[in-house]
Amino acid sequence: MPAMDLSVWLTFFAAAWAISLSPGAGAVAAMSAGLNHGFRRGYTIAFGLITASGRRWSWWASASAR
Repeated sequence: MPAMDLSVWLTFFAAAWAISLSPGAGAVAAMSAGLNHGFRRGYTIAFGLITASGRRWSWWASASAR
């Protein structure tokens, strides 16, 4: 396997950190709803996002077990 240039590795490392530290669309939606409409609306959206994520992972696990 060829070695990776240091400049490529550093660029990849910086991009990985930037992507992992930036909030996703769901987090931005929950924060925006919480700031604009109060705690309950933000909490409801966050709960919905967690529920949907759990359902997606459970579907994926059951589909891959077949």
